[in-house]
Amino acid sequence: MECVKSARFSFIINGKASKWINATNGFRQGCPLSPYLYILCSQLFSLAMAQNGQELGIQTSQRSQKISHLLYADEVLIFSHASKHLATKLRSIVLKFCNWTGFKVNNTKSQILFSKSIRRNEKVKVKKILNFKTFEELQYLGVQLLLRRSVRADFQFLIVKVLQKLNSWGSKSLSLAGKLTLVKTSLLSLPNFVSTHNMVPKKILQEINKCCRNFIWNKKNGKKGMHYVSRSTLCKSKDKGGMNLHSAVDRAGPLKARLMWMMIQRPESLLSRVVSAKYGDKIWKTNYKSNTSIV
Repeated sequence: MECVKSARFSFIINGKASKWINATNGFRQGCPLSPYLYILCSQLFSLAMAQNGQELGIQTSQRSQKISHLLYADEVLIFSHASKHLATKLRSIVLKFCNWTGFKVNNTKSQILFSKSIRRNEKVKVKKILNFKTFEELQYLGVQLLLRRSVRADFQFLIVKVLQKLNSWGSKSLSLAGKLTLVKTSLLSLPNFVSTHNMVPKKILQEINKCCRNFIWNKKNGKKGMHYVSRSTLCKSKDKGGMNLHSAVDRAGPLKARLMWMMIQRPESLLSRVVSAKYGDKIWKTNYKSNTSIV
């Protein structure tokens, strides 16, 4: 890391330049060398897990491979059985990795998600060794990881995001064309990622459609306006008299079908290999025939 700590900064305060301050946080944000440094460091962590963490990891089935960790940018997700021995081994690997690279673990942002079958005394031992907070649910790359069946309240944040955007747009004088553009490019794209990876309740998606419909036709003072054409007409293509909008409800199915199509086209991917090992290769053939028209 010595080769990336040579930058110096000086601030002008009341017309006078301050003393030079040496940078000690590595690359600046947006530096093109940052991705390469991350790849080198992440590969080092993966090798350490492969050599010293063979006992770590879980299997979804007897035929599937063992998964010990997932890496994406600064988000690290580690899988392991909950025991004092494995927690000590994991802590040793992480501390060695920090000594090699100069990184530090942020304990305030690190979380542990225990299975419901883990006894309380085991939870206390693991928590004391790792010094992380325990939660009943967490988010990884925008996807909620729950130990229970998801309910409508878990996706209420989508409605909150939509209302926040509508509150910021409500004070502006927007034409009908401007409203349609905002709805297509911003509002209706909010639930796409969540709908791809989660079973979003239909009522949540219907509420988003309702908010978009009211935003298009309601007046600036908030009073209800006249709906000149139906929602189904707006969702038609422009050559058929519509405005090329889409419904959040109708799009949820094709988004999941697209994810499955990607797994079929990439059998070497981790997700495809894990699903095939658990449910067999016949699941692809069956679902491919039933979803061909959707894809």
